[in-house]
Amino acid sequence: MKSFDYNLLKVLRVLIDTQNTRHASEVLNLSQSAVSHALNRLRDTFDDPLFIRERYGLVPTERCLEIEKSLPNLIEQLDGLLEQSGGFNPVKYDGKISISLTNALTNAVGVQLYQELSKRAPNAQFELMDWTWQVESSLLSRKVHVALDYGPENYSKQIKQKLMPKSRYVICVREEHPLTKLSSVTLKDIAQYPLVLIRTPDWRSRHETAEDTLLKAGYMPNVVLKSDSPQVNFEAIRNSDAIFPMIRSTASLPDGIKCVESIEQSPKYNMDIYAYYLYQTKDLSLNAWLLREIESILETTF
Repeated sequence: MKSFDYNLLKVLRVLIDTQNTRHASEVLNLSQSAVSHALNRLRDTFDDPLFIRERYGLVPTERCLEIEKSLPNLIEQLDGLLEQSGGFNPVKYDGKISISLTNALTNAVGVQLYQELSKRAPNAQFELMDWTWQVESSLLSRKVHVALDYGPENYSKQIKQKLMPKSRYVICVREEHPLTKLSSVTLKDIAQYPLVLIRTPDWRSRHETAEDTLLKAGYMPNVVLKSDSPQVNFEAIRNSDAIFPMIRSTASLPDGIKCVESIEQSPKYNMDIYAYYLYQTKDLSLNAWLLREIESILETTF
């Protein structure tokens, strides 16, 4: 064990998840022969086959399943030690930083994220991408460093989930809107007015929507517009009594638009933002820095 390569534990972790050497090689960005060689070394080290090859893949042995229980914490501790020794210098970094955000979060914090991160890593090239159903595979293939969405989600064990600062809903309306005269706003008040919403592809299948919230409370929502663009929605409410619920942001509102913040019965769900990231990656120190900075930025935004 004196000459044990602790990177083999990461190979074992991925093999347990994928139960296939070819799939593991794709996740680890190694050749299939390299993964097979690593498996042989693991078998020698633990004096156990670890996997039995069956028709549809590799089946872990009892000894392998025992080892699996200790792997996540052990790998995280080792990665933490390596991160401290390696470090990351954002000022000198001149590579790509890719972040995926769900549409609602892009509109709420996308500008702030870019502005603040680009100050701290001035030579980096940033990609802010829309969240899609392919985000899990994008994380596993390292096309995305960090993804931000509400959660938690049931993703691969290779993807870690970190709870971020909680967001808060506000209601945007035109100036002199009847809701601006109230000291607090209830769902009953909201249900009286047409809704203008940010379009959220794939949201309904995973989370509760504003329409669902009203329906659960016994009110029929009247949605007159769904748009990808907050600017379109602001224009839609500027000269009407329609209301636009959105995530609170530090960005300035357009002229003629006001924000109602005191909302009774504000939903407690859908407020937990999670950062999703691959922890078995060569970009460990970059990811650790990126997570800290995103958390700090969100703290000052919400």
